[in-house]
Amino acid sequence: MKKLTYSLFFGLLACAAGCVVSSVYPFYFDKDVVFDPALLGAWTSPGKDPAKTEIEFVQAGPKEYRITQDGPYSVRLFRLRGQLFLDSFPASDKNEDADHAPVHRVFRVDQIQPHLRIAELSHDWLLAYVTRDPKAIAHVRIDRKGDDGKVNTRVVLTAPTKKLQRFLITHLKTKEAWGDTSELDRRKPSTMLRRSPAWRPAPQTQTGPPNRPGRARKPVRSRPACPGTRRPSQPPARRSRRPSGKDAPAA
Repeated sequence: MKKLTYSLFFGLLACAAGCVVSSVYPFYFDKDVVFDPALLGAWTSPGKDPAKTEIEFVQAGPKEYRITQDGPYSVRLFRLRGQLFLDSFPASDKNEDADHAPVHRVFRVDQIQPHLRIAELSHDWLLAYVTRDPKAIAHVRIDRKGDDGKVNTRVVLTAPTKKLQRFLITHLKTKEAWGDTSELDRRKPSTMLRRSPAWRPAPQTQTGPPNRPGRARKPVRSRPACPGTRRPSQPPARRSRRPSGKDAPAA
């Protein structure tokens, strides 16, 4: 397994150290986004390395993660053909890269529990691929001279989301298209479900009594009479007495 560094995860390294694949458009549609609470919490690189990585995912929306270290970054977990991916995007202008253009990065998620295992789309493979076939996917090439005088080329994808997804699915099983799998261990229990201060779930409407929320009142029904019993009958109406011949008044 390859050790995952924080800067590598978010694609902040300069081209001299090795570029990551970036895109002007997101790699997902809203219908593809999913949310897994198992991703929430703090993750750290394995081993006793004093410079080990620590990354923490917090919830920033119903289906949005936020990473605040050296950020913040907005992260979406999405699924294509049963495969999970991560899309990261700068959540503020402070995260603009060397080209001053906030871009999307994509990572393949092989596993979340008990260890987080992800792999990045290989920039070296993509550069060689579009060099052989420039029309394979829309892109631009950015050449920059490093401190050593060597020209480094960076590929930025400009294809729309639909074609990006088609490209990912086509090369999902291409071994050379993906870098080494990186692994992170959970530092805190999975019960730590932190949320970003900027997001709070909508309050639920109370349907029951104040001390017992969520329980609706049951309607009161009249109890039927027990079988074999008679309801008390009303007293009979009094009949008016007709005067007889003896009681009739004299004419």
